[in-house]
Amino acid sequence: MKTVKKQASAQNNTAEASPSDSELPQEQASVAYRPASTNPGAMPADVEQMILTQISYPRQARRKGWQGKATFHLNVREQKLAKLDLFHSSGYELLDRAAMRGIQAVGKLPLANGLYSLPVEFRLQ
Repeated sequence: MKTVKKQASAQNNTAEASPSDSELPQEQASVAYRPASTNPGAMPADVEQMILTQISYPRQARRKGWQGKATFHLNVREQKLAKLDLFHSSGYELLDRAAMRGIQAVGKLPLANGLYSLPVEFRLQ
């Protein structure tokens, strides 16, 4: 918020600010604070498969017949998981947590720096 005020005062040194001056910093702020997770890249199939093999289907969820698909956003830096976000829940916290544990268990990720989307589907067969 301080940045917006500084921008407004730098653009107009008078006591009054015109409506266009006050709108401009707000528009800039909305662009600056846009979540990075809105545009993740596709993950290569071989890396996706490597990660999915680390995820276990919880026994309790199997007994209760719980199924669902969760989507995660992975922020990768220097081939390591820098941040993991649950973008869309499976509908069951137990399944979401199991997927997160499996994803976090992967050590080195052979990916370039960036944001990737990973769907994880729990389905009984």
